[in-house]
Amino acid sequence: MIGTTIEERVPMFKVLRRQKSFTLLFTGQFVSAMGDGVCKVALAWSVLQLTGSALALGAVFAATLIPTLIFMLLGGVAADRLPRRLILLSSDAGRAIAVALIAALAALHMLQFWHLLALSLLFGIADSFFSPAYQAFIPQLVEVSQLQPANSLIQFGFQLSHMVGPALGAIIVATMSGGAGAFAFSAGCLVVLRPPQQAALSSAQEQDIPSSKPRGGILADVREGLRYVTGTKWLWVIILIAAFTNITYSAPFASALPKLVQDVYGGGPALFGLLVAADALGSLIATILLGFVHIRRRGLVAYSVLLLCCLSLVILGIPLPPVSEPTVATIVCAGFGLGFFSLIEMTLLQELVPEQRLGRVVSLDMLGSYVLLPFGLPIIGGVTDIVGSATVFLIGGLLSMALVASGLCVRDIRKLA
Repeated sequence: MIGTTIEERVPMFKVLRRQKSFTLLFTGQFVSAMGDGVCKVALAWSVLQLTGSALALGAVFAATLIPTLIFMLLGGVAADRLPRRLILLSSDAGRAIAVALIAALAALHMLQFWHLLALSLLFGIADSFFSPAYQAFIPQLVEVSQLQPANSLIQFGFQLSHMVGPALGAIIVATMSGGAGAFAFSAGCLVVLRPPQQAALSSAQEQDIPSSKPRGGILADVREGLRYVTGTKWLWVIILIAAFTNITYSAPFASALPKLVQDVYGGGPALFGLLVAADALGSLIATILLGFVHIRRRGLVAYSVLLLCCLSLVILGIPLPPVSEPTVATIVCAGFGLGFFSLIEMTLLQELVPEQRLGRVVSLDMLGSYVLLPFGLPIIGGVTDIVGSATVFLIGGLLSMALVASGLCVRDIRKLA
C-alpha cells in the first residue's frame, strides 16, 4: 500500500517501475556518465604526468570536443536512419575501447602523448553519435505523459554522476580501467534492452511521421532537418537565443568566475569549488521539482525562470559583502534556472518534433546552441582582463536578460503548452 502510494505520487518512481526498458537505459547511462567523470580526472593527470604542460592538456580536451562538433550533424542523420539502440551500443563500445587502450598502454608503461591525442579523437568521434540517438531514443521507451519525469531522472543522474565521478576519478586516478568498465556496463544494458513494439507518440508526431526512414543522401537529410528547424518559429528562436546567451551568460561563468571569486569576493579555490557545487545543486533541485510536478504553459514559465537566472548574473556582478553565503545562494538560483529551462526544452523537443526527424533536430539544436561558445570563451576572458570580472558579470547578465526577454515577446514560445 505504501509502495503504491509513493509510486502514484512521485512520477519519477512510476517511470522506473513501469518502464523496464527505460530503467535499463537509465541505469546503463548513469554508470556510463560516472565513467566520464572518472576519465576526465584520470586523463588530465596522465597528460600532466607525461608533459607537465597546460597547453598539452588543452590540446587533448580539444581533441575530444572538436570531432564531437564536426560529426554532430552526421550523428543526427544516423539517429534518424539507423536503429538508435545500435548507435548507442556502438558509441559505448567505441568509448570503452579508447579508454581501455589508454589504460593498457599506461599499465605497460608505453603511454605517450600522441597516444592520448589520437585516442581522444576516437573518443570524441564515438561520443558525437551518442547524444542525438540518446535523446531521440527516449520517446520510444516511455509514454508521452511520462517524458518530463523521465528527462528529470536523466538530468538528475547526469548531475549526480558529474559530482561523484570526478571524486571516484581522484581515488582511482592511476588507471582508466574504471572508466572503460563503466562504458562496458552501459553497453551490456543496451544489449539486453528491448524497446516496446509501439512507441506512445503525441498527436503532433502522429500526424507528421513519414511512413519510412529517410531515403535521400546525408546532405538531403541535413537539409530536411534544417528546413524543419527554420520552419518552426519557437524552435529556431530558442536555438538563436541560446547561441548568444552562451556568450553573454555561460562564457562569464567559465572564463571570469575564478577571477570574480579572487578579486571581488576575496576567496580562493575553496570558495570557487563551493560555487561550482552550488550550481550543480541548483540544477538538481530543478530536476527533482520537475520530476514531481507538471508545468502548464511551459514556454512562458521556462523563459520567465530563465530570466530570473540571468538576473543572478547581474547580482553576482554587484560587489556583495566578502562572505560566501549570498554568493552561494545566487549561484544555486542560477543553476536552478538553467536546469529548469534545459529540462523543459528537451521535453518539448521530444513531444513536438516528429519522431523520424528528432535525431537531426536534436543535433541541430545542440550544434546551433554551442557553435559560438568556443569563440566566446577567449573573447570574454580577454575582456575580463581589461574591464574586470564584476563588470563582465554585470553587463553579461543585463545582455542575457534582454535576450531572454526577446524570447518572451515571441507568441509561439508563449503559446507552448
